[in-house]
Amino acid sequence: MKAKVIVFVISTLIVMASCTKSKEAKLEGKWKKIEVTNVGTPQPTTFWEFKSGELIISQTAINDTMNVEVSRAKYNMGFNGENYTLNITQKISGADLNWVMADGKVKQLNDEYFKWFNKNGFYGEFTRVK
Repeated sequence: MKAKVIVFVISTLIVMASCTKSKEAKLEGKWKKIEVTNVGTPQPTTFWEFKSGELIISQTAINDTMNVEVSRAKYNMGFNGENYTLNITQKISGADLNWVMADGKVKQLNDEYFKWFNKNGFYGEFTRVK
């Protein structure tokens, strides 16, 4: 009887683990950057799209509907034993990305929201675009 219970528990844990999304999979997709500074000042809407190791940053200008790509870069995500890390590693094209090209930590990543900050002092909050 004990053997059946152990097999059941192990099987249940394996099924639960296989159904859990990895952090990388949760990050994939398009995210809208929430403006947390200069909140009263109109600003362009900024989007970050994570797609197979590539980050695409785009913006929609104030009073406009057209979304324009600003920069493209490579990124990697990992776990350092304590925190999830997100590192923008290489600019591919577009505007300068020195402000985000540094080791960073991800906080509160779920299906709808995440925070990210890096060693250059960048801090961003993002909500998923559906």
